[in-house]
Amino acid sequence: MTSRQPAATIDKADVGSALLWLVRAGLAAALATPLIVAPDAYFPFVVGKAIYSRSVIEITFALWAALIIFYPRYRPRFSWVLIAFAAWFAVSWLAGAFGVSYVRSLWSTYERMQGIVDLAHWLAFSAMAATALGGLREWRGLFTFNLLVGIAVCALGLLSLYDMLQSESLGVGGGRLAATMGNPTYLAAYAAVNALIGVGLIVRSFAPSSDADGAAARGRRRRRAPARAPAFDADAWLRPVWIAAVVLSLWALWETASRGAVAGLVVAVAGLTVFYAARGARTPTARKAAFGMLAALAAAVLLFAAARTTTALDPIMQSSRMLARLSIVGEAADRSLRGRLTAVGAGITAFGERPLLGWGTDNFLSAWGRHFDYEETGIETRFDRAHSKVVEELATKGAAGLAAYMFVWAAMAWALIRAYRRRRRGLDRAFIAIIGAAMVAYFTQNLFLFDNPASTLQFSLLAAFAASEEMRARSGERRETGANPKPSSARARTWFGLGGAPRSPAANRMRSALGAAPVGAALAVGVAALMLALVFAVNMRMYAASVYVRQAEKQPAWTARVDYYLDAFESFPGLANYPRKLLAYDLSRHLADMSDQDFARAVEMVTAAGADGVADEPTDWVLETSLASFFQRAATRDPTLLATAAAHVDRALALAPRAKEPLEVQREQERLEKFFENLER
Repeated sequence: MTSRQPAATIDKADVGSALLWLVRAGLAAALATPLIVAPDAYFPFVVGKAIYSRSVIEITFALWAALIIFYPRYRPRFSWVLIAFAAWFAVSWLAGAFGVSYVRSLWSTYERMQGIVDLAHWLAFSAMAATALGGLREWRGLFTFNLLVGIAVCALGLLSLYDMLQSESLGVGGGRLAATMGNPTYLAAYAAVNALIGVGLIVRSFAPSSDADGAAARGRRRRRAPARAPAFDADAWLRPVWIAAVVLSLWALWETASRGAVAGLVVAVAGLTVFYAARGARTPTARKAAFGMLAALAAAVLLFAAARTTTALDPIMQSSRMLARLSIVGEAADRSLRGRLTAVGAGITAFGERPLLGWGTDNFLSAWGRHFDYEETGIETRFDRAHSKVVEELATKGAAGLAAYMFVWAAMAWALIRAYRRRRRGLDRAFIAIIGAAMVAYFTQNLFLFDNPASTLQFSLLAAFAASEEMRARSGERRETGANPKPSSARARTWFGLGGAPRSPAANRMRSALGAAPVGAALAVGVAALMLALVFAVNMRMYAASVYVRQAEKQPAWTARVDYYLDAFESFPGLANYPRKLLAYDLSRHLADMSDQDFARAVEMVTAAGADGVADEPTDWVLETSLASFFQRAATRDPTLLATAAAHVDRALALAPRAKEPLEVQREQERLEKFFENLER
């Protein structure tokens, strides 16, 4: 690895500089993901975000690839954070390859839009952000843009909550704020992280200089140069934006009534306060203030504990949906928590069945169905997520997946500890510590929740910052020690003619040609065009399929809906199981009114769709119950189909023996069989 020119000191006339700024613009565009809603798509709050973020990341990746290939000084340095992220991705792929359904592991579902493909994109995002940004001043810009998006998301949601703005793109479910996320818990995780990032930027804005990394160099220049007018103070102008972001994020978080995110924020603030009292407070007064903050947090916890044992505080606790939900934690009335605990228990039991690589990335529904007992718990909610990221990793990716996931967090923590130690100024250290608190908040809330496109964006952003700090620290250490690049790295670069001294005149000419502005620009455009073609070949087909499903829901005639379902299957087969279930359900409602010809066609279509669906996801017990229900209804017109229904019932019970839906179709199957037996008599 070589020491390279920091990104902050690039030559403005260099084509590499233009590519670098295009990459940064692409990263900023990806940060706008939380604002994206696709009303015409199935699951509009999720599908639109996933398609948008993947498309932007893919185009940006093409530009970044051109940048690091033709301009070696911008290539990534060694980073344990990125290695850990890549290892987590590799284990996720292995878990999917050896899991119960590789198709589901690869593409996930319209409702979640995650899986292996999605994780690959966020790994690419983190790698690009870590290398395209250098010091804290550059990260200030990207973090600020992230907060601006957060301001827009929270403001739109709050306006909708208070009936000042009406739009189908703004979700408010049961009085809980969801904004453009569609789910209050998604918004809560996003807002909690943004609030802490905003606090960190506010604190650091009071530092004497806006960039600690360049302070020494600027000091040397000031000693040589004549006095100049005061520089523009960007921090002073941006401070109101950051304050607005913190206020709106906390306000929105409160209105989501999401207890997991609040728990994450409380743990993060408590941890930050303890850390500050132990390491950061330099005066007795500061230390007393830190302990005062801890006392206030403890008093709040005691208040909620008291609210559970007395009715005197009921008026206060019922004045807010958040307080009301906090006051019933652990009680019988808290069905949400009970359901999540049963999901966690099923996930842990499922891990014992497949301990090494789990059931496969994104296959928690199969694991849950196998080990959930509806009659014992009475929980009617179907869980395709563990509502605990740690348990989900354990169940779907096994011990290997959980170890890889924790490796990512350990690498991020170590990178920030090193970054904290190498900073000399108190406010720079405080900023690093607060970003660390944001990581703690995210990790803690994910103990009770799960990832989604918007929250994964925040995770990837934090991982990129940790990797960037790690790379910068290693670069600084090499400059201080005068270490030379490893010979193997130098040889590799020479072989490709991309760095170091070329071995031959031909290699030298190749390097010069590749570095020329016209050639570099042409190649960058070509690579970007290729990536755009991939975007339209995959992402747009995926989006079109989701639109077909949404259009099917709007059609009054079942014949028109069927055509849209078939278009969805053909447009993107990897996500076809959701519309396959809808097809079976939709046709089953109209079987009695069909002509004999239409009835035969419906049976043929569902049979074919079911066979394809089982081939893609052999353990999809929900599909099996949908097929069983269809053929049970079809058997009222053609009794010979009752045997087909029985086969699907048996498979559903084998896959989810105590789940609600298989038990229901089992009872219906027994009723129908008894009915036909009586007819024969």
